[in-house]
Amino acid sequence: MIKKFLCLLVFCVCLANAKMVEIVDVVGNKTSLDAPAKKIALGLYYTEFMAVGGKNAFDNVVGFSKVTFSEWNANLWKMYLKVMPELDKIADFGEAEAGTFSVERILSLEPDVLVLAKWQYDGIKDSLKPLEKAGIPVVVIDYHSGDFHSLSTKILGQITGNEKRAAQIINEYESKLNYIKEKTKNIKNKKTIYVEYGYTGAKDNGITYSHYMWGDLIDKAGGANIADGLVKTHGAINPETVLVKNPDVIIIAGREAEVKKGETMLMGNDISPKDANDRLRTFTKRVGWDDLDAVKNGMVFGGYHGMLRNLSDIFMIEYIAKALYPDIFADLDPKKDYLEFNKKYLPVVPKGTFMIKLDDEKF
Repeated sequence: MIKKFLCLLVFCVCLANAKMVEIVDVVGNKTSLDAPAKKIALGLYYTEFMAVGGKNAFDNVVGFSKVTFSEWNANLWKMYLKVMPELDKIADFGEAEAGTFSVERILSLEPDVLVLAKWQYDGIKDSLKPLEKAGIPVVVIDYHSGDFHSLSTKILGQITGNEKRAAQIINEYESKLNYIKEKTKNIKNKKTIYVEYGYTGAKDNGITYSHYMWGDLIDKAGGANIADGLVKTHGAINPETVLVKNPDVIIIAGREAEVKKGETMLMGNDISPKDANDRLRTFTKRVGWDDLDAVKNGMVFGGYHGMLRNLSDIFMIEYIAKALYPDIFADLDPKKDYLEFNKKYLPVVPKGTFMIKLDDEKF
């Protein structure tokens, strides 16, 4: 009798803590959901999910797209496994881009909700009808575009039942962004900047961006991007164009994933400042680059490509703003802000090189 009473009490408490939330996701889909969700299938944005929901939020994840974490961010995955070994036991429902995504696997997990990145959803939305028939809602979020950070964070707060924590993160993000916008809004002669994802090494021009990813960050930091009008969203530009445009600032982006690829730019977890600096220097040896103002004035920087497409991009916006306008933003310390965010909201504090100025450890 006592056992039945205790079970009934627990059930009543769970009902009292649950509530129905109305979610409108980034593609306009409307969903009603009992929150916090107890069984979540998660397609991407794992650090954002943990930042909002806390370390224990993964206790409610019944399946995820494992390759996007364990292989695409292998160094970070290893760091998280040390403090959260249970991650390796969560069911894998595959990845659309890898051709392994399985609706059947998700159905077998019986989640309360499937959360997908917009680019994942765009690629597989026509195959998700069996989930709809089974009553499993699909919620789409997006940190790839700079337009949906706040909405996506709010949605994660609704799903995990941590709306106050989500609101706090949103407020901190928007406050930092508004500070930069206010400081740069009256600058008439904007500094010019060229950003390149240096995954091909110094021998070949890598991808640059316009109003998208790095390009979006440049816009928010108040810079004049030399790639604007030359690429629609991203792509390589003629090496001669860089020489003609003669940017004031150059940023070469890199990741730790390219560590085995020879001369590619290295940045990120477990990358030493020396290795990052040595790789960065090779880009300044390109033909004609010794005549560029950015090179002559020592305004060549490295940036971590892995800080895009997530909440950490605000710290890269700070970094770009400081690189462009060091006098205006002398008060900013984006490296410190990045680490403090991780200490405050995540169970792992990254160790490596995420922002660097060529031959200048103090910047």
